[in-house]
This record gives sequence, C-alpha cells and structure tokens, in this order.
Amino acid sequence: NSSAASDVYKRQVLWEGGLLEEVTNLVEWPVAVTGKFDEEFLQLPREVLITAMEHHQRYFPVVDGEGKLMPFFVAVANTQARDMEVVRRGNERVLQARLADAKFFYEEDLKVPLERRVEGLKGVVFQAKLGTLYEKVQRVQTLAKRLAERLCPEEVAVVQRAAYLCKADLLTEMVGEFPQLEGVMGREYALRGGESPAVAQAIFEHHLPRFSGDKLPESHPGAVLSIADKVDTVVGCFSVGLIPTGTSDPFAVRRQTLGVIHTVLDKGYRLSLGEVIRWALESLGQKVQRPPAEVEEEVLEFFRGRYEGLLLAEGWPRDEVEAVLEIQREDLVDAKRRIEALHRFRSSPDFESMIIAFKRVANIVKRRDYPDDPQPGLFKTREEGELLEAYRETEAEFRRLMEGEDYGAILSLFSRLRPVVDRFFDNVLVMEKDESLRANRLALLGKVYGLFSQAADFSRIVLQGDAPKSTP
Repeated sequence: NSSAASDVYKRQVLWEGGLLEEVTNLVEWPVAVTGKFDEEFLQLPREVLITAMEHHQRYFPVVDGEGKLMPFFVAVANTQARDMEVVRRGNERVLQARLADAKFFYEEDLKVPLERRVEGLKGVVFQAKLGTLYEKVQRVQTLAKRLAERLCPEEVAVVQRAAYLCKADLLTEMVGEFPQLEGVMGREYALRGGESPAVAQAIFEHHLPRFSGDKLPESHPGAVLSIADKVDTVVGCFSVGLIPTGTSDPFAVRRQTLGVIHTVLDKGYRLSLGEVIRWALESLGQKVQRPPAEVEEEVLEFFRGRYEGLLLAEGWPRDEVEAVLEIQREDLVDAKRRIEALHRFRSSPDFESMIIAFKRVANIVKRRDYPDDPQPGLFKTREEGELLEAYRETEAEFRRLMEGEDYGAILSLFSRLRPVVDRFFDNVLVMEKDESLRANRLALLGKVYGLFSQAADFSRIVLQGDAPKSTP
C-alpha cells in the first residue's frame, strides 16, 4: 500500500563512526539484511539503542528523514544463505534480547537517583595512589569551582552541582553493561531525577572529547568541568610517577591533555596553565609524591609537546611554532595569536630586518653575564646613546601594544630598530678590554634582547641562507 511504500522511502541508514569500515573488513561476501524490533524500545534514550546496535551487534541503525530512529536495522551477513528469512529472524531475536536487557537496566537505574549513588563512589578505586572516585570528585569540584569563578562566574552553582554528580553514572547497571554510555546516562538520569538541563548537559559534556575528532563541550559549565576533570587526571598521574611512555598510557594522559587544549582553544579561555596545574596540585595535597615544582614543570612541558604537535599537524611552520612556544607555553590562546601574527608578518619586507637585528643582538649577549641596567655616564660613542634612546622609545610603545595584544604592530615596531642596531655594531666595539665598558655595552644590548624576547624567541626563526643546524 501507499503508506508502507512511503515509510520505506523515508528510511535512511545512519552512517556514523567507523562501523562501515569495520564491517567492510569483517566480511568477504557482504549481504545486507533488514530487520525490525519492537517499537516500545524507542522509548529508550537514542544513544542506548545506537550503542546496542552498533557496538554490540554491528548493526546499522535506521532513521527517518528527520533523523529520528525507526524500529529497523540493517545487518550484514558474510554470505548469501539459502533462506535469508532465517538470517533476518536470527538477527532480530538477538537484538530483541539485547534491547530487553537495556530496558531492564534503564528501569532499574531510575529507581535510585544519581545523588544517592555518589556515596558509593567511596568504594571504587580510581587509582591506588590517587584514591577513590569519590576523592577525585571532591578534587574536581574544587578545581572546577576555581575555574568557573575565573571563566564563567554566573555558572558556579551549575558547575558545582554537575561536578558532584558527574561520576555517579559509573555505578549504574546501564553503564556497567554499556561502558560507552558513560556521561550519556549521567545526563539522562540527571534529567529524569529533576536536575536542571544545564547540570545534565555539563555531566555529559565533561567527558568530551572522548576520542580524536569528537565533538567538544558546547556549554561553559561542561567545558569548565571537562578541563577540571582532565587536568586532575593528568597532574595526578604525573604527581605519583605515572608518566606516559611510548608503550604505556593506561590513564589516557595524552588524550586528556589534547582534550584540554582543544577545549581551551575552542572556547577562547584565557588561562595560565601553570596556575591551573598548581591549583590541581593543591587539591591533591598529600597524595603528591614528587616535588610539586618538578611536577608542574613536567606537566607544562607535556602540554607544550602536545600543543606543538597539534600546531604542526595544522600546518604551521616549525620555526614559528618553536619561536613562540619557547616563551609562551601557558596561555594557549595567546600563543596561537602570536604564531598567527608572526606568520602574517613573515611576508612583510621588514621581516628579515627584524630577525637579523634580533640575531645580531642575541649572538653576543646570550650566555653572558652583564648588569641589569646600562649606565649612560659610561657611554663613549654617539651610537650607544642612540641605541638607548631608541630602546626607550620602542619599550614605551611596546608596553602599549602588548596591553592590546597587537602582535603584528609589535613586530613592525621591532623591525624599525634594525638601522640603529646596525650602526651600533658598525661603530662600537662591544667586547672592549675595559671590563666596565664591556659590561655596560652588554647591559645595553641586553635591554634590547629582553624586549624582543617578550614577544618570541626569534633566534629559532630560520631565514633563507641560514646554515642548517647540525644533527647530533
């Protein structure tokens, strides 16, 4: 009849994740079979049905034209059977049993509110040296509150409530049977338990991103909670010596680190990673088994390594990335803006002048001791006074531009120092035999070097004609 034909016409296979590729690699002679399940199961959360079909049975779900699940699935047999109706009924029977279990778990879970499950986390070990999941929840609450007060003060109450409930779904029957639904069921049970939609959303989003290319938290409470949870794991692991190696990363510290980076960049959060790491160390308290300063430095370098790899994968030149991350590894958003400005300025005719001026200064002052401030009374040449005056004028303008984070203008400003620096080197002997004159001239160049170095380590920039670095 026409209604049945119309129904079939609306059906579409839901192509998500890597199931198609997985099934393609599993079968040699693929034969698709369409099956059906009871419509009553459509009352279950969408993700439960999809997980049961895709992850457990490797069936493809079917949706209508609006993307709503329909009570159908597509299975792929490995051969053409004599009677495909037998194959269809067999697949339907297996899925029916799986969905019946899911429905039972769901109904049983709803009998116990999430809030009443939290105490049970005291009996679940997160990691032997880092304590139970309940202790982790307490740490995440503390860290998330501090982050929320900084990033979204109007959402502190939502963040605190979501942090308290965020791990409770681990004790549900549904997540025990379908671990992939962690967070998803937390959101569903929170909503069914009367929690606000904002709290429920944050509970789900604190798990994001779960894998490479996964979606990121949309809400600020979800993003803040995601960062807090992941930073606690990363810092906690480093603080007890569980540092990832080439063959071992049981707590997915690399993935958690990248999750923090992606979330911070996506939301444009202005944070000092060092400060956030110190907050996490304070929350860990006596569980920290290594010198906190050492842990902070190692975690910062770990973040820098992951961020550098991400930027290189995006196509940013290595020398520009290294030049910026050498001096800015804590504010990820600021680092990205500096790299973008440096990359744009590279096409400017003034770029090479600016880099050459810096390198001339850096080559003579690096690894040398000199006073903090030059003494004008010890100047013997006009060029010394000119360089000091040019530095002072540049420094004043630099401060103003730094406040506005106008890095493109800062780079142009630096390029204007090239003629003054060149005249200084052409007419002044820096390494003078007189110790006081030598130290004073180094102090003068040190001021210029220090000013440049606040924007980037330009010694890492490779100019055309530079000798390649030797490999050890």
